[in-house]
Amino acid sequence: MDDDPGFLALSRLSLEREGGFSIHTCESARDALAFLAEHPVDAIISDYRMLDMDGIELLKTLRQQGDQTPFIIFTGNVQKDLAARAFENGADFITQKAGDPKTAFADLVHKVRMAIHQRIVEARIRDHERREADILNFLPDATFAIDTSAEVIAWNRAMEKMTGIPAADMLGKGGYEYAVPFYGKRRPILIDLVFSGEETLAGSYPYIGKEGDKYFSEIYIPHMNCGRGAYLWFTASPLYDSEGEVIGAIESIRDITDRKWTEEKLKKREEELAAALEASGVGLWDWQIQAGIVECNEHFAEIVGYPVEEITPMPFKTWTKIAYADDLKRFNEQIRRHFASRSPLYEDEIRLHHRDGHLVWVLIRGKVVAWDGQGHPLRMTGTIMDITERKGHEAEIEASLHEKETLIKEIHHRVKNNMQVISSLLLLQRKQIGDPAIRTLFQESENRVFSIALVHEKLYRSKDLSKVDIQSHFQTMGEYLLATFGIEPGRIALDIHAEGVFLPIDQAVPLSLITNELLTNSLKHAFPEQRNGKVHISMVPENGTLRYRFHDDGVGFPPGLDFRNTESLGLQLVNGLVGQILGSITMQREGGTGFEIVFNRAIDTEDNL
Repeated sequence: MDDDPGFLALSRLSLEREGGFSIHTCESARDALAFLAEHPVDAIISDYRMLDMDGIELLKTLRQQGDQTPFIIFTGNVQKDLAARAFENGADFITQKAGDPKTAFADLVHKVRMAIHQRIVEARIRDHERREADILNFLPDATFAIDTSAEVIAWNRAMEKMTGIPAADMLGKGGYEYAVPFYGKRRPILIDLVFSGEETLAGSYPYIGKEGDKYFSEIYIPHMNCGRGAYLWFTASPLYDSEGEVIGAIESIRDITDRKWTEEKLKKREEELAAALEASGVGLWDWQIQAGIVECNEHFAEIVGYPVEEITPMPFKTWTKIAYADDLKRFNEQIRRHFASRSPLYEDEIRLHHRDGHLVWVLIRGKVVAWDGQGHPLRMTGTIMDITERKGHEAEIEASLHEKETLIKEIHHRVKNNMQVISSLLLLQRKQIGDPAIRTLFQESENRVFSIALVHEKLYRSKDLSKVDIQSHFQTMGEYLLATFGIEPGRIALDIHAEGVFLPIDQAVPLSLITNELLTNSLKHAFPEQRNGKVHISMVPENGTLRYRFHDDGVGFPPGLDFRNTESLGLQLVNGLVGQILGSITMQREGGTGFEIVFNRAIDTEDNL
């Protein structure tokens, strides 16, 4: 912006020629505000002195509107108070028109580029911080982090829910403020062990365990859960920077109250069961096989709803009438197996008719305790236990598991659909972009989204929701990328060998993205000028690890270029994802370009399942 038309024309010509910029000019601040309201730009250059509004007033107006576009004041005379006011109101640079025009415009071009680059870096940092915050908030356990000054730098949603304290009220607080929601006072807690010795917490916890650099403990806090008390499990470990230096600590807190109460209930039930067994509360039976007579105790009779004197002694034929007809055939077959000594103990779950007409599930156990001289069974004794309630719970659990399996499939289906929506949005945006380089970036983003969506697609269609068939997954993804790059059939052959390898989703997604990046690089760079070639991808289990190999026979990786330190987003992703799966990566340059990744497998291959 400048109210001098001649200078505007000169500025436009110089900036377009020297900087390669696309320039839009305005002769007044109001015209500029109107234009900027409809057209986003990468940088704003404004004179200070203008008729309707000076440059600083224009800057203040834009910043008040939330516009953070880089702003450079290009004026004839830069005074100290003017520069101070400009920077106080958010200017990025202030530079002079005076002197040699060529030098002035060269300096202006340089500062425009610096301002744009700075905004890009700031945006990337914000995106990175936002992703880290999203990941932390996604964690189900209450989690917070502190820096080396013991000031809170993270406080996730689960922590907000557990303590009732919003993150905004806790971030930046020090002086052990994070201990107050749990202990009612400021004091060192488990996370502080990262920076100090265990003696600082002597007597504060029933016990403190340690594995490597991770501390853990469990404690009961009476005032939690609205005064009902809570058992909490704490884990704390250091935070490291890229050079391995400790830059803080993180602690996760899990409410295990339900589990502890369940354990206490189970313990009580075990004690009750032991007392019941001691008092002969379990039904007992004694079968005189040759005589065909069954005797039982009072608890047996109670299970089927009869007074004991009505059913003991009981002819075996009466027993067969009490047993449910659909279970009787299996009962007879297993008894015959036991009589033939093909099973050391008879055990089965069958249904009996209760006196009032309903069916009772029982666990019945028995053993032949007397044989005649010819090896025929004479006497068999055993126990009977009412398990009707347990069978009901099992039916409920089975129904619940089926419902959850259906829900998990639906989740994978919806995630896949949402990924497809994202991919479609990227496609629509790409079609509206004229710059081929930017279109390529969008296409690569579409491919990454597809590689993630494909994992969920495979899981959704799989009978086993816990793992992905890597052979099928790589084959589908490879065919998709060949089609995406418009590779003629037969020009580049894919040789994939990952038979019998199945991975859980937390390993399948990173490996899918790694393969997408490596195959994309090969298809883009390894086979120029319609050159024919071959890409080999394999995965082999070796002594508890998986060895992943990728190799193309193309023109080879540029000599002298370090794949671990490159500006290529794809290779940066590859290195980051290898770290995510705790793997190691090496590169081979013979006969093309190859990468080898070794990592621990989370589950066995299909052959060993």
